[in-house]
Amino acid sequence: MQAAVYEAENLLQGGKFKEAAAAYMKVLKFRPAAAIGPLKWNNLCWLGSVNGHVKDVMQACDYAVALSPDELLHFDSRGVARALAGNPQGAVEDFKWFLKNWKGDSLHEENAEGMRNQRRAWIDALNDGKNPFTRDVLMELRKQ
Repeated sequence: MQAAVYEAENLLQGGKFKEAAAAYMKVLKFRPAAAIGPLKWNNLCWLGSVNGHVKDVMQACDYAVALSPDELLHFDSRGVARALAGNPQGAVEDFKWFLKNWKGDSLHEENAEGMRNQRRAWIDALNDGKNPFTRDVLMELRKQ
């Protein structure tokens, strides 16, 4: 089973998001989601979402949050995915949770206020029925 996880990781790193998602899901036939781990699920969620494959990776986002319900980045990743998947209410919930629980003591401290302001702006845009995830925003998120 480790070989299947390794294959999925290689596909993900190679930019083959749909194939990586399918490879991880294949592992679920033999092992629980926890065997893959929340960080790997989150990586699939984030990379697949910001690269246009949100429908293929949405389940990975939910696994990441379920397996590590106190991890800020997992809520942030799922928030982006939910927004891109057409679930603005779910995205707003995730971004609000992210902001409420961020103590600012470890996560991207060098740009903490910028990140907070960005998420607040996303919440405002989503609440106004707008999509804050322009092509430029997605290109910037791919670098994170």
